[in-house]
Amino acid sequence: MMCRCIILLIGFPFSLLFAQKKEKLQFNYQMVYRVSYQTDSNDVSSRKQRNMELLLNDEMSLFQSINRGQQDSIFFTEKKTRTAALLMAPVNKLNYQILKRGAEIKTYDSAFGINLQGVDEIYYYDEPRDMLEWQIKQDTLRIGNLFCQRADVHFGGRHWIAWFAPEIPIPDGPYKFCGLPGLIVSIADTKGHWQFDLTNIRNVEKVVVLNFQSWYKFVPATKERLFRERKEFQDNLVANMEASGADFSHPASPEYTHERGRIEYSKLLANDNNWIERYP
Repeated sequence: MMCRCIILLIGFPFSLLFAQKKEKLQFNYQMVYRVSYQTDSNDVSSRKQRNMELLLNDEMSLFQSINRGQQDSIFFTEKKTRTAALLMAPVNKLNYQILKRGAEIKTYDSAFGINLQGVDEIYYYDEPRDMLEWQIKQDTLRIGNLFCQRADVHFGGRHWIAWFAPEIPIPDGPYKFCGLPGLIVSIADTKGHWQFDLTNIRNVEKVVVLNFQSWYKFVPATKERLFRERKEFQDNLVANMEASGADFSHPASPEYTHERGRIEYSKLLANDNNWIERYP
């Protein structure tokens, strides 16, 4: 589908925005996880995959998309300015950063993506590290060359089954999952909609700079607010695009009318219904 609602953003005065204090973090280990997820809970063909990374040092860990980390590194190294053509689209729900430090888990995530003013509002909220009430089972499983043990937890409206490796005494894992006596090697919800699998462990010398992007606006929030406002944004996106003059027709296909494009885009948004954490 072609949607002709591209907004060109050049020379926006990003100095007017505010940001949190910039943090330059050094990590020594990288665990790569392959996440497999189903965007539409009713359609197995909507399944996608992406590589994520868990970066660790002796004091903290950071979980993020590998693509996100690479893009941030390029922008910071080259100190690029924000000049871009943007297509309004559903929010990228894997573009978060999750920092586990001390007794807290801090999540940075966008409720809306980049808005018409070129501002990416990043919501951030804290959760206690001990919020996960694990039930460690006696079941064991060998995954590759690792001896793993089972643990169950209810979180985000889902029942999750994890397999952790006691021989790797790192109480961490993908997404917000942590607190087990060993590294989480695999974890999936019981419906099979979301699954994280460890694919690689390596030593690294990697620097990640948080909160440096000048086009970010940081907003203290709660998890409930983020999910609620993201859903409201997505539910009203088509109507708001039409109100701003968007044309959903295809210039090279006369039969692909504005009405047809609007219906198909609305269906795409409606079918994006299976987020990792579920809320009413």
